[in-house]
Amino acid sequence: QECKVLNKARIIGSYANQGRLLSRLDRLEEGQKIFEDFTINTKFLEDLQTKNEKSLGAYFYFEMAQLENKIGDLRLAEKNYLLALRLAKEIDETRKIIDASINLVGVFYTLKEANPAIQTITPIINLLESGEANLSSRLTRAKMISSRVNLANAYMSTEDLDQAYQTNKTVLELNPSIDKRIAALNNLGIVQRKRGELDDALNYLTMALDTSKKYNV
Repeated sequence: QECKVLNKARIIGSYANQGRLLSRLDRLEEGQKIFEDFTINTKFLEDLQTKNEKSLGAYFYFEMAQLENKIGDLRLAEKNYLLALRLAKEIDETRKIIDASINLVGVFYTLKEANPAIQTITPIINLLESGEANLSSRLTRAKMISSRVNLANAYMSTEDLDQAYQTNKTVLELNPSIDKRIAALNNLGIVQRKRGELDDALNYLTMALDTSKKYNV
């Protein structure tokens, strides 16, 4: 009876926050139990009506997926990122759409499922490039780098060398963090070696090594 009086959205948000905090503290089993008990023992997530309920439902599924991803239960993480994405799309909540998509692509890449990764991330890149995401310029740039890195990794997996080359070049043009810069340079070296451009491959791999030494990465 008491639960019926309380606001459904607030309860969902409270459990999501608790699970999120436990995940951040690496108390993964406790966090997993919080998420699982809530989804099994309540029906709050089965009939989300208002925009606020759906927004917090998307947040709940996203944080549950984050924890499952951390544990290594990738299929469950995939399922819950997809649920978060569906709810975010229903209420056109751009930030949640982008975050769920980027993390879902990471799962696809780990599972070596490159084509779903490409299909998921391409519209997000288009959205970010269009300027319609209504995010700050700093956040847009950060999300663009993450998206392009994921896309580059997917193209590397499919052996689409032309797309892999262009996407890794774009990552460099975005002036990413040092670790992402080194990864892109390494990728370009690998791509050019496979294309038979051995001098170019050596140049990229040397730049990757020099950058790593310079920043002690």
